[in-house]
Amino acid sequence: MDKQNKSRRARLESQAVATLPSLFFHFLRLGLTAFGGPAMIPSLRKLSVDYQKWLVEDDFRVGVAICQAIPGATVMQLAGYVGFRVRGVAGAVSSFCGFGLPAFALITVLSAVYFRFHNLPVLLAIFSGLKVIVLAILFSASIDFVGKYIHGLPDKFLSLGAAMAFLGKAHPAVVILVAATIGVVSFRKDAARITVKSCLPRDEHQLAATVGLTFLFPLAILGLWLFHRELYRLAVLMMGVDILAFGGGFAALPIMLHEVVIRMGWLSEQVFLDGIALGQVTPGPIVITAAFVGYGLSGLLGAFVGTVAIFSPSFLLLIWSIPFCDLFLGNKYFRRGLRASLATLAGLMAAVTGTFSLAIPWTVPAVLLGLVAFIALRCRLDVLWVVMIGTGLSLILF
Repeated sequence: MDKQNKSRRARLESQAVATLPSLFFHFLRLGLTAFGGPAMIPSLRKLSVDYQKWLVEDDFRVGVAICQAIPGATVMQLAGYVGFRVRGVAGAVSSFCGFGLPAFALITVLSAVYFRFHNLPVLLAIFSGLKVIVLAILFSASIDFVGKYIHGLPDKFLSLGAAMAFLGKAHPAVVILVAATIGVVSFRKDAARITVKSCLPRDEHQLAATVGLTFLFPLAILGLWLFHRELYRLAVLMMGVDILAFGGGFAALPIMLHEVVIRMGWLSEQVFLDGIALGQVTPGPIVITAAFVGYGLSGLLGAFVGTVAIFSPSFLLLIWSIPFCDLFLGNKYFRRGLRASLATLAGLMAAVTGTFSLAIPWTVPAVLLGLVAFIALRCRLDVLWVVMIGTGLSLILF
């Protein structure tokens, strides 16, 4: 144990220390080009390990493991993890906000344009094409998700059952919780054991800061309940979506679709699909669609509340998890439940893809554009180029 502590001390002494403004602006600059979701992980690693030397390789790998094991947008969570390792809770807030700010600012502006001018012929043509491209992105992401998380017959049964339950209008949260329970009880093989030797030692000051930050959110929710019930409902809905989004941002879409379109009826499937399209045009995770939903309900304030709500539960879970990661990453029952949840989300994503495909008016140009976009994505062309080129083709084809 003494040898391990000495090794950790030497590793920490070799790491660079950053100021809070430095963390914020480094991640702000990275957030401006944060297209492609998990494809940004290598760029984040270069920033934190190679260039700034805030972390060593072992610490970064544990961060990836933690962020994949808890709900939320993986790359956003990883930005918060790096900030926490460098400057504690304040550092996590700085890096998290810096990384997410460009996406929030851009989608808010685009949402304002959309809800005011979306009936203009040129925008109708663009969104006719973007809907098809988004469907291709979802289909490609579903294939990747299935390939990554469906490995055996139990996973396949859970995935198929989840898809059928979703198409039968079952609530995704219920499906995920039932599947996780089945996994904990019945799975005999769980996810691979994760090395946790780089987890942080317990720090009383950081735990106190975590507790303080955690108590701010119930107060904010209470304030919304007292003074703006519509925003209160939006916040609670988005927080519920976030806490169940294991496996990254795309995993949140089935839950968000159910809540926003089916249960609350705030948006139609067509408009929600347009919101996802705008989320693909902007940098950052696809769950930034929450800002689009919020803007549609209550303008700029709604966009802000929707954005904070879709990230806050998973962020709080992150800063609680880092000092205690050895307790859950090393627990076989947690890993079994996680395996079942991810298999279930694969089925839910496939069902959402099928649902959206029925909402698109298929014409010959739409089919051709969808096939070209799908092939380009499977050939690993950057999603930003697929969206940008597809936007230009939409003006011609539609």
